[in-house]
Amino acid sequence: MTGSWPNGKHELANFEDKGDAIEYRAKIEQESGGRGDYQLTRTALSREDLSDAENALALPVGDSLSEIVIHYTKLKQGVREIADFSLDQAMVFFRNHYRAEIEELPVYIARERFLATHRDLEKATVRHYENSTRLLLKPDPNKFVHHFTAKDMDRMLGQFKNLNSFNSYRRGLNVFFNWAVRYHLRMENPCGRLDKPLKQDGRIVILSTDEIKRLLKAAMLLNDGISVASIRILLFAGLRPSELEDLQPEDVREKRIRVTGGKLRRKLKRSVEIPLVLRAWL
Repeated sequence: MTGSWPNGKHELANFEDKGDAIEYRAKIEQESGGRGDYQLTRTALSREDLSDAENALALPVGDSLSEIVIHYTKLKQGVREIADFSLDQAMVFFRNHYRAEIEELPVYIARERFLATHRDLEKATVRHYENSTRLLLKPDPNKFVHHFTAKDMDRMLGQFKNLNSFNSYRRGLNVFFNWAVRYHLRMENPCGRLDKPLKQDGRIVILSTDEIKRLLKAAMLLNDGISVASIRILLFAGLRPSELEDLQPEDVREKRIRVTGGKLRRKLKRSVEIPLVLRAWL
């Protein structure tokens, strides 16, 4: 190895290892103000790794390369904890959905505003909205409206095993979140991601005379005719099954049946005239 020091002294030295010679030569050049504005050291990095590192350091990022790598790694890990997305996919989603005008509002305040804008509706409808949105307060009334997810909706509605109740509460929540989207409290309605609600089989079947005869005959043969009176009242008086379930013996008068149960429970009572054919059966 040959080189000249700043004082002009020329040096000739021998090294057994080439790397040591190159490192010593760089030291001389650095002190001499020459091209040696870097320090050669032994490293496990390949030429490709060193080239990649030099290119990264040449970028005007302002931070050290290790800080950049650590920050980027944490971002990727954080995205994976939320969803099976890459960081690039997460950024695309953010750009497409972020709106600066979204207001962070606790759900209990949003519910009060929602109900205030629906006070002019029918009382039954207002009461339905009150009951439906009350589900949102149970986990945490301070939870922001835009933090509710489709999983939250599944959890809330999953407690209702009755299909009518399930669909009824779902409709109420759907109206609330549509309102929240309209008032810039969230970007989308989480109920829209739920499976389509099941349809209840509400088909009305009109029986022919022969079918009525077969039904009555079957009722007479089943368990010594224990259900005959019920089947007769349903067929000829037109009571609902829920009304028949609450019917008491004293409700069946000579010419009329007083209906107090079913959907009319705690409401107006009604009276059904007993047809001649039913009166003969009874």
